[in-house]
Amino acid sequence: MSRANIHPETTLARAYLLMENLKCHNLPVVSEDRVVGVIAERDINHLITVYSQGLQGQTARLTVGNYMKGPVKKVDEHHALEAVLRMMLDQRVGAVVIEREGVDTACITRDDMLEILADIAKESKTKVIDHFQKILNKQTLKNNCLVENL
Repeated sequence: MSRANIHPETTLARAYLLMENLKCHNLPVVSEDRVVGVIAERDINHLITVYSQGLQGQTARLTVGNYMKGPVKKVDEHHALEAVLRMMLDQRVGAVVIEREGVDTACITRDDMLEILADIAKESKTKVIDHFQKILNKQTLKNNCLVENL
């Protein structure tokens, strides 16, 4: 879960430094105690590259609020884990806010979901080969291409 959050007026430079310090890839953007969006490290990297070519040094004044992705997806704390994972995959969502009684309580990221999956896999002793063919079949069908030999 995200250990920090930022305000929409936070600069992209500050958000990037915070991500570096926390070793995270996403930060929830909070205004008036509500998560209003998420800013991702890859988005900041892209923006800095694009803007640095034309703004020479003005990138430090670009704010998170102008570039965050929102509105953020929210689910109740009792939502099924599988349903949240499926939504994140199908909709290409990098972070989801967990609500408790209508209050934003946590921001769960793809990295958090991988941690959960790692814990589940450790308990089940599942091998890659157990799921490889199923995954390969889905990818082949999804991408509408044939994968011959890996």
